[in-house]
Amino acid sequence: MTFWILTTEYPPLSGGGISTYCYHTGQMLIENGHEVTVFIPDYSISTIQPHIEEGVTIVRFKPDLTHHEYLGEEAALSLSFSEVIADHANKHGEPDFIEAQEYNGIAYFALQK
Repeated sequence: MTFWILTTEYPPLSGGGISTYCYHTGQMLIENGHEVTVFIPDYSISTIQPHIEEGVTIVRFKPDLTHHEYLGEEAALSLSFSEVIADHANKHGEPDFIEAQEYNGIAYFALQK
């Protein structure tokens, strides 16, 4: 099965509880034969940068700052997540499951779609 994890924290970019949960969940799924992709915003990059770490595909992306013209920071981040995962789904197919952290409402716009 294919799992996508949407998060604002993942090692080594951060090391809190959300980061630790996402890391261990990804590793548990990989160890059980599943395909895992983690989507994480990274304001220090300019283009989407997918790479594989310990069997997990990590998709780092810079949130679209133009959304801040009419949305607050959290809503703009959520809209960026929805656009990145829609683009990824168009290129690679849809996942069987998407899990998103509840914190900051990052899945709000993805759920609307």
